[in-house]
Amino acid sequence: MRAQNDAFMKKLGWGLINQRESLWVRVLRNTYKCGDDTVPILIKGSNPSWLWKGVVDNWKHGHNGLIWFIGNRNNVRFWSDSWLDISKPLEGCRFWSHPSSIVPPNADRRNEAMAWSLSRDGSFSTKTAYHCIMNQRDSSYSSLWRAIWRWQGMERIHMFLWLCGHNKLLTNDARKRRNMSKCDTRPVCKSGKEDIMHALCDCKEVKPVWLRLVNPGKWHVFFNTPHPNWFKMNLRSKLDKREEDWHSTFASSCWYLWKRRNAVVFEQQDITNVDPVLTILHMVKSHQNACTTIFPIKKVIPQRENRPIARKKLENRLMKINVDGARSEVQRNAACGGVARDKEGNFFAGFMRKLGDCNILTAKLWGIAGGLEMAWKLGYSKVILEADSLTTVNMLGQTIDDIHHCANLIKWIRSWIRKDWEVRIEHNYREGNRAADDVAARALSISSDLVIFYNQHKSLVKIVTEDKQGICSPRSVVV
Repeated sequence: MRAQNDAFMKKLGWGLINQRESLWVRVLRNTYKCGDDTVPILIKGSNPSWLWKGVVDNWKHGHNGLIWFIGNRNNVRFWSDSWLDISKPLEGCRFWSHPSSIVPPNADRRNEAMAWSLSRDGSFSTKTAYHCIMNQRDSSYSSLWRAIWRWQGMERIHMFLWLCGHNKLLTNDARKRRNMSKCDTRPVCKSGKEDIMHALCDCKEVKPVWLRLVNPGKWHVFFNTPHPNWFKMNLRSKLDKREEDWHSTFASSCWYLWKRRNAVVFEQQDITNVDPVLTILHMVKSHQNACTTIFPIKKVIPQRENRPIARKKLENRLMKINVDGARSEVQRNAACGGVARDKEGNFFAGFMRKLGDCNILTAKLWGIAGGLEMAWKLGYSKVILEADSLTTVNMLGQTIDDIHHCANLIKWIRSWIRKDWEVRIEHNYREGNRAADDVAARALSISSDLVIFYNQHKSLVKIVTEDKQGICSPRSVVV
């Protein structure tokens, strides 16, 4: 709860930057003398309010996520401001990312914009601020909570899973730690300390139930995985021997076994004449039938058909440029490339550009920018540029916020389109864009930033020849 409150304090600190015209921001900035810069100077001062104390105390986490997007270079300091994707100043860094994927400054652009580097679109979110505070991006607990949140079933079992995830079940081990009991052994089997794993998995009264439910080939994994990975594994994997919904069966089994244990301990019930496996399966089936009756599933399956995909033919006096981007997660490196061909499919030229560490969306946009730049330098007046990313093609016609990490790159592409020539940017399937895909993949291994070539690689020769012959590749598309 404290971390969540801190995340909301970060949100107020972010508002001091991007909501400067709001009344509450002007009052706080003037009251505590934060200065006129985009990034305020936050000090507690004398006799601050509780709200201001919270904002200042949590500002160090919010400041770690700030990043500048380069505009006309008037406000950003090269060494002391964060403007690369490493989200910290270059001063004192021994290694930093290759900056080739960043659009150079231009005096015609607006001033630099401040963005939140932990989100995809540059806007602040309390979720990313919370992860920044807790440093749980790759934690096993984060995936456990996602698995519990997505689990679908009875709410009482949902709440039970939440307690299990927090290790909050009142087993005898927990009761003894809280001075509620003098003994930490399990009251049913009288053997071993009763923690959550003993109560739900390892007890000799419980284990036979799981042996009947779990696939024998998965026993070694099921009975040797510790908490909390045990819950995460069973809520995300399929370990049963039947064609049933294992996620519901597992959660219902845990809840029923805990309820069964409490009935014996606190109510002295005789449960020897009840088959727990049949009871669990009946409970799961009844719940599924009830959900189907009350909320009938209307799943719309899109109609698909296989279509042959090949290079699109051109009109007269047109030049086609196919572009693409590529990224290697192992090398943490991205690149782009493209090829120019005439209406007969004959190869004219190609380009490769090494970008450094950036995401695949940025790489594909750089491919479009590189294709337009090459076409202009080669003197083409009528160009059709094709990319296999529908997202990037659509972004060029949409309104993009200034804090989006690709905003400057998209503006630069639009400036190329507005030049005195005819340009059409279209989407093509990957199967019809194989030449550009080959060039972009090979661009990952080049050492220079930009290479324009006029001789074909042997792999590119084969693709260009097949495209000229009209060889098609099948693709399943929605109709």
